[in-house]
Amino acid sequence: MMADLKFALAGAMDAYLARADVSGFGIGLKTVGGIASDELCVTFLVRRKMPARLLHSGQALPARIRLGGKIYPTDVEEALRPQAPMLVPPRTEPPPGAAIEYGAVLRGGMSAAHQASQYGTLGCCLRSAGKVGGTPELFISCNHVLALYNQARLGDPILAPAAAQAHGLPRTKIGVLAMYVPLRFGGLNYVDSAAARIVAGNAGSREIIGLGLLGAPAPPHEIVPGQLVCMSGSASGKTAGRIVAVHSSVKIDYWQFGQLGRDTVFLDQIITGPMGALGDSGSILLDQRNRPLGQLFAGTVRHGYFNYLANTLALLG
Repeated sequence: MMADLKFALAGAMDAYLARADVSGFGIGLKTVGGIASDELCVTFLVRRKMPARLLHSGQALPARIRLGGKIYPTDVEEALRPQAPMLVPPRTEPPPGAAIEYGAVLRGGMSAAHQASQYGTLGCCLRSAGKVGGTPELFISCNHVLALYNQARLGDPILAPAAAQAHGLPRTKIGVLAMYVPLRFGGLNYVDSAAARIVAGNAGSREIIGLGLLGAPAPPHEIVPGQLVCMSGSASGKTAGRIVAVHSSVKIDYWQFGQLGRDTVFLDQIITGPMGALGDSGSILLDQRNRPLGQLFAGTVRHGYFNYLANTLALLG
């Protein structure tokens, strides 16, 4: 049913994202009396949830929806406008180990960014395709962290910690920008992702600060709504949450670009409850077996928005 619903939702994208009151939609679990059931549904994220009796004719979203010849229940959840980078302030002081422990070994959850970026988190370290058993050569984070929203040049220095997260510590060159997926502001996107090559004197690790060693990536079909997840970011440290919706289409506000970036659409995303703050962009979403699922790129005080890691790896090659 999940695969059928994912395919059917793709055909409904234009009609619902055209509505100003809809921030996004995806495959979630039907909530009854405030408790999530095990019934799959189409979950709509709206700017303001109102009782049906207060809505004008045509404003109310349907209680059931026909997609691909089948009828599915719907649910509505209130959501603030998703922002990238998120403007949520960190809930605590910089967590120990995330923003202050720096050396030659690079670990997921460290603060790192383009030399001109203020905030960001190193997601995880990778080997190049075909180099099984080799040492990590690359690390990934967001385009807006490593590639300055498409404006950086390949070979630009990547420093740790990021400028606004250094707190007086010296900043060290840990890599150079190697590749990125261009962002299409106001258009359609799948990922906000970039990769940097580790420079001599540094070594990549499979470790995520506070969470241990990464497992193998989880197949996308095993990522489901209601699933318990966690991440480690350089602003928030270790946080935990639950998946709200999968295979989602959302409108993201790249607020630094004004109207051009206001409704930048991302397809095939994972939505969770609140899990990050300003500075956590790039953090890797993990399941309870430490398998990586996605990468944080946007959020609000109510939700976190993650690219599927499978899409990131495929588009970065």
